[in-house]
Amino acid sequence: MLLFMPETCRLIVDDGSVPPPRWNRSWLNYRSEKRRLRAGEGGPDYAKRDELARKRGPVRFPNPLETLVVAFEKEGFCVLFYAGIVYAGFYAIISGMPSQLKDIYGFNDLKVGLMYLPLSGGSLLAAFTQGKITDWSWFREGRRVGIKVSKSRQQDLSNFPVEKARLQVALPMLGFACICTIIYGWILHFRTHLAGPIILLFFLGYTLIGATQTISILIVDINPGAAGTATAAFNLIRCLLGAAATALILPMTRAMGLGWAYTFIGLVYVALSPMLVLVIRCGPRWRRERRERDEVKARVKREKV
Repeated sequence: MLLFMPETCRLIVDDGSVPPPRWNRSWLNYRSEKRRLRAGEGGPDYAKRDELARKRGPVRFPNPLETLVVAFEKEGFCVLFYAGIVYAGFYAIISGMPSQLKDIYGFNDLKVGLMYLPLSGGSLLAAFTQGKITDWSWFREGRRVGIKVSKSRQQDLSNFPVEKARLQVALPMLGFACICTIIYGWILHFRTHLAGPIILLFFLGYTLIGATQTISILIVDINPGAAGTATAAFNLIRCLLGAAATALILPMTRAMGLGWAYTFIGLVYVALSPMLVLVIRCGPRWRRERRERDEVKARVKREKV
């Protein structure tokens, strides 16, 4: 991260044109600044940097309760809870693999570890492709509603269908993940050839990580002024639900059998999917209402001062 992760917070670097302070600078930021100097594009805009520093105000200790505020907003709750359920299913798969693979295929610890490679391969592919797909959906939705969107500057998205632009990519992935989860359970139940679980694990890695990656982008989109808080809320909920799934998967498979246990997980995805449809339909209105409330609170605060 010190070498390759550039600072992107708009309160620090604006649209990327303002070089970050030394303590926010990665090696890539340093190289970019040197390259601009060599190209004759001018040195750092210290005036703009100082202006952004004044806007940020003094450093304050973060309030952990803000995470709960984001988690219990109407739109935030629907998105975070559903994404957490999907992650719980993912944790159920990876935590159940050691005992299941040892029992069905007689694997030792090394072979069990190697079976995580297809899952990680699908996850890596999702990391490289899903961002491009969501960007394509974003720009296509902008053209549909007649709004020219830009990646290089922050825009007013109060009238932009952010939820639809993101979730129309995530929903097909979730549908495929549901099918793969059910098939994976029955493949283990019938103790098929090893090629079956390998192929399904690859597709599960791709679909589950791809869907949750898109949903995590949406969480930041609907909380543009509190991206870190929204991400923390997502981590809190998905880890709590993931811990529950890890504890429950082995008793579930013993009580229901492998096929029906994973069928139940897939059907939970389907049963809760109307939450995302509700977000697509009502999300823009909820965002406007929240923005109006925040403006009223800010005005009252200024009047008190």
